[in-house]
Amino acid sequence: MAYNPSPAAIRAWRSAFSLLLVFILAPVSKAQEMGSGKDWPIYGGGPGAIRYSTLNQINRENVKQLQTAWTFETGDAFKGSELECSPLAINGILYLTSPKLRVFALNAATGKVLWTFDPNDGHKAIGSTRTRGLTYWAQGDDKRIFVTVQ
Repeated sequence: MAYNPSPAAIRAWRSAFSLLLVFILAPVSKAQEMGSGKDWPIYGGGPGAIRYSTLNQINRENVKQLQTAWTFETGDAFKGSELECSPLAINGILYLTSPKLRVFALNAATGKVLWTFDPNDGHKAIGSTRTRGLTYWAQGDDKRIFVTVQ
């Protein structure tokens, strides 16, 4: 006899354990994989987490000329919600999480939503809705975004 859990049991199970979600990404160039500074693939920017980019387009002389290009609202903040994460930037795509644990992929130049994923499948999250963000992993042509949700 096959075990067929109810939707409520599935939601309870999801809240009891951390979920690991994997998203396959489009290929990125070798220069990006080698840390050219154009991407921000993990917390802190790279394996050393030094929070520094080698990009030099913005400097002390022109930083005051910066203007907002676009803003993005996830639309799911709620009283008591918290968010402590660092978005990722990979191959022109910005990846981020929301207070209700949804994952978004945005065009980094325009802010247009490319896709979104809801680990709770539209149901109210049970228990803690906390995430520290995302990380990127690549090996050859296999590229993934990882997020833990608890």
